[in-house]
Amino acid sequence: MYKEDQALFADDLAQSETPNLAYLMGAAVVLDSYFFKEELRAKKWTDEDTLAHEFLMQYADVGRDYWSVLNKQKFDVQEGLKLGLKGIFIRDFKQYDLESGLMGVSVSTGTIATLLSHFGTEAFGAACKAYVLEKKLGLFVMMAI
Repeated sequence: MYKEDQALFADDLAQSETPNLAYLMGAAVVLDSYFFKEELRAKKWTDEDTLAHEFLMQYADVGRDYWSVLNKQKFDVQEGLKLGLKGIFIRDFKQYDLESGLMGVSVSTGTIATLLSHFGTEAFGAACKAYVLEKKLGLFVMMAI
């Protein structure tokens, strides 16, 4: 879509000393595709992702080194804890509208034991309750990587 309307985003995609829009969009492409890991083809990425990557590479170096830094950061438990509980909940959240009601699933890089130890049981429970109410969830599930 950006490629089709490239002229509208010329300033945002322009090379500069500070990261541009291509770095932001490139992060999603390289992280979600695990930098085009072949066994994940058609599961986590498609040809559309490779075309997007080729387009973004014209405006920013979003190659393997970029992915490597982001991927390390993505799975760093201590860095993840700095997001706070709500940040952890929304970082990788999926919501499903089931026949029985809404279900939300959050993925955390830290184990549940790590979250409880770091934030405390009461704070964890209160944050979960607040998130369930905010999202109007019938069920909220936390998964740890």
